[in-house]
Amino acid sequence: MLLKESVLTKDNLIKRGWRKGNDLCQFCEQKETIQHLFFDCPLVRFTWTVVICAFGMNQIKDMRHMLSSWIQPCDKLQNN
Repeated sequence: MLLKESVLTKDNLIKRGWRKGNDLCQFCEQKETIQHLFFDCPLVRFTWTVVICAFGMNQIKDMRHMLSSWIQPCDKLQNN
């Protein structure tokens, strides 16, 4: 869903005719997009920092970076 940008964030809901509320993030009042909801919101950045520290991962910048760095190791495990 992330790759297809079909996550129902507020900006996508509005594109589909949703008229209840606004397009702002509940946590920080910035426009809610997929990039914002998963990577740019201050609350999400904090959450990613905790996950990254806990699991010794590399910093994640955006969807493509996350998926390429996570999916490739998973593919290697499945092929063994």
